[in-house]
Amino acid sequence: MTGETILTVPQREDPQRELERHLMAEWSRNLRVGRLNQINAYEREAIIQVQHVNLIYDTRSRSRIFSQHVIPDVAKFTIKASPKEWTIRGPSKQEVIASMRRSQTTTLARSERTLLHTAYSRLVGIPVVQTAFSPLRNILVFLDDRGEIPIASLQRTGKSPERVENYLSLLERLKYTKREGKKIVPGPKFPTEAASREMTDIFDGILANVLEQEYPFILQVLRWTQIVGYLRWLNSYYLTSLLAETRINLPIPDLDWRYCEYYGCGHRSELERRGQLQRVLDTRIIVRRGGGVEGDEEITTRFFENARHDGLVPLAV
Repeated sequence: MTGETILTVPQREDPQRELERHLMAEWSRNLRVGRLNQINAYEREAIIQVQHVNLIYDTRSRSRIFSQHVIPDVAKFTIKASPKEWTIRGPSKQEVIASMRRSQTTTLARSERTLLHTAYSRLVGIPVVQTAFSPLRNILVFLDDRGEIPIASLQRTGKSPERVENYLSLLERLKYTKREGKKIVPGPKFPTEAASREMTDIFDGILANVLEQEYPFILQVLRWTQIVGYLRWLNSYYLTSLLAETRINLPIPDLDWRYCEYYGCGHRSELERRGQLQRVLDTRIIVRRGGGVEGDEEITTRFFENARHDGLVPLAV
C-alpha cells in the first residue's frame, strides 16, 4: 500500500456526503459513493464508483447527445463512528487514480478486441498491415505452389531462427500448416478451393483470421505494431459512438480530443496526428462526411451487436 487516506468528520455531519465532497473536490469530479454496506452498529463500508456524464456532439443532427456511464468498485473506504466524530479510512489518492486508469485501460483493450473481431477483414487490407504480414503470405504462397517447404530454406531468408519459428508456430496453431520431419506441408485448414476463388482473396481471408485469432501474439511476440495506430484511431470513433448509442458524425477536432483522452497524445503534434488520421480515413473503415467523421454503417451495427454480446462496459474518462 502506497499510503492511506484518513478523514475525520464531526458526528453532526453526514460522513458519506463529506467523503464524496472530498473526493470530487480534491481527486476527481467523476468519483461518487456508489453504495454503503453496513458492517456492524458502528462501522460501514463506502464503495466508490466513477460516474461520468458525457456530451457528444453529432454534426449530422447538430445536437449534443447526453450519455452517462458508471465504472463500479474502484475503491473502498471504511467509516467508523465514535462519540464525537466519524473516522474515514481508505486508499491514497494515487491508488484510486491508478485504479481508475486500470479500469479505463481494460475498457479500451476490450473495445479494441471487439472492434478487431468486427472489422478484421477490412483491417488486413491496409497496405502497412499487408507489408507486415508479407512473411506469412510468402510461406502460404510458396506452400500452395510447391506443396511443401524445407524448413532450412526458410532459415536462409535472412530472418532469425527465432522469428522463423514464431511464423511457423502461429500458422500451425491455426492449422494452416504442419511439420513433417524437416519440412512443412499444408495443414487441415489450408485452403483447397483455389480453383473456384482468387488466391489473393483466399490468402487475405487467412491473414484476416490470423489477425483476429492471434492479435496478442502479433503485438507481443512478432512486434508488428504497425496496426496499433490504426486500431486506436478507429476505436476512438467507434467507442465514442457506442457511448452515444448511435452512429454519429463526430467533428474531427472532437475525434482528435477523444484520441488524446483515451490514449494520450504523446509527443505527436496536432499536425502529425492529422496526418495519421488521414491514413486511417484512407482505409474507408471510417470516412470523412460533411464536417466530421462517420463510421461504416455495417461495421457500426456489428460492433454494437458484438459489444453487447461481449458485455462491454462503456468508458468513463
